[in-house]
Amino acid sequence: MDDRQTGQMSNLPLSSRWRRWPLVAAAVSVLTLSLLVNPGAAAASTPAESTVDSDGPASFWTGDVPQSGATIPSVPECVASSCDYAKIKVKLPNQIWQRKPGGLEISIRWQGGFTDILGLYVYRDTTRVAASEAGVGLAQSVLIPSAPNGTYQVYVRYMPGGASGSIHYEGLSEVEYRPAANPPRDLLPDLQARPQEHVTFDRPLFDFFEPAPPPGQNCFDSERAELGAVLCLRFDQIMANVGEGPLDLRFSRPAGVFQDEPATQRIYQSTGGYRELSAGEVEWHAVHGHYHFTGFAQSVLWAATASGGRTGTAPASTGRKVSFCIADTDLDFWGVKGNGPTSYPAPDCLEPDSSSGGIEYFKQGMTNGFADRYTWDLPSQFIEASGLSNGLYRLETTVNPEHVLLEASYANNCVVILVRLTGMGTASPQAQIVSSNTALTC
Repeated sequence: MDDRQTGQMSNLPLSSRWRRWPLVAAAVSVLTLSLLVNPGAAAASTPAESTVDSDGPASFWTGDVPQSGATIPSVPECVASSCDYAKIKVKLPNQIWQRKPGGLEISIRWQGGFTDILGLYVYRDTTRVAASEAGVGLAQSVLIPSAPNGTYQVYVRYMPGGASGSIHYEGLSEVEYRPAANPPRDLLPDLQARPQEHVTFDRPLFDFFEPAPPPGQNCFDSERAELGAVLCLRFDQIMANVGEGPLDLRFSRPAGVFQDEPATQRIYQSTGGYRELSAGEVEWHAVHGHYHFTGFAQSVLWAATASGGRTGTAPASTGRKVSFCIADTDLDFWGVKGNGPTSYPAPDCLEPDSSSGGIEYFKQGMTNGFADRYTWDLPSQFIEASGLSNGLYRLETTVNPEHVLLEASYANNCVVILVRLTGMGTASPQAQIVSSNTALTC
């Protein structure tokens, strides 16, 4: 995907331990085969079962996929990898899709290390009808349009390269309808920043793009050289899309030419089709070797009162506007209506989506109902903290701070958390997230 895979797991909350680098693309295809499941495979002998018989709340199940568990030789995805198996029985009312177009959503999510990835494959009878195997993230989601009644077999695969002995996952199935065509309108994204889960002065050890900082320092070489960083208050950044439509960005370049390029935002319409708008630019980062969409988010740090309000007339420190290689990594709308299937799988934003006539075409974005996460140990996820004193601070993070991207609302783009800094001016500064008894607003 981009700069967000992490090689440092022990200091991360479980929900942040997810980055990995095999370039595995999401796929949806139709494949016919004989499903003669190995009768000795534990994964197939006692499958979890759920039923979807209305367009009401989702049906849920859970499962575990051991790294060295049962294989299913007659299922191609499970020949050489451990798979868990579940059944979904669809018993929807007649004419449901004629009354309102839509489909059957099947999704999974999990927690694990940065190499712990699960693939999702759905069959009906002997035909594979959907799959998602994004190589980076904590969720997979598919949609089977106008799904006919019947029994669907769901295979959850332990993808090669994982480190955990077993991955526990949650699954769901539910009816999802397409947005109504009328009134005719743009299906806009609506971006929201989510609260940070980790704020730290720890030294990042992730070294895929550039060497980790040397002992005694916690800022990357690029942060010191490009931004003058001295002491980095590091934190994760999680951006979600809660709108009716996806965030969809496009750009192109002459093949093999590495330079900044203008970007366009594709706006889909409820009656079909789309329009495109100018949407700033993407920058080529020579050190990291890929494109970032510029100015996607910004964080500022204010000194705070005991109740969490701002003090002073200016921020204590202001971070740069950070760039993202935007993708679907977390399913933000878990069990909530309105999300689409995984449509911008990571790390696909790194490579051209297509090419023609010497031009390479790229796309990146965020499906409605998904979120994109950058962990604290990735380059540029910091605010300069040298010179700050001990005390309570407000960390304010805003997605799309300059309103370059068209959204349904800009009023909900900012999130605030409280952070207490101690040991400032010593060799061991500390940062701790502090809960607030009152709602914090920007």
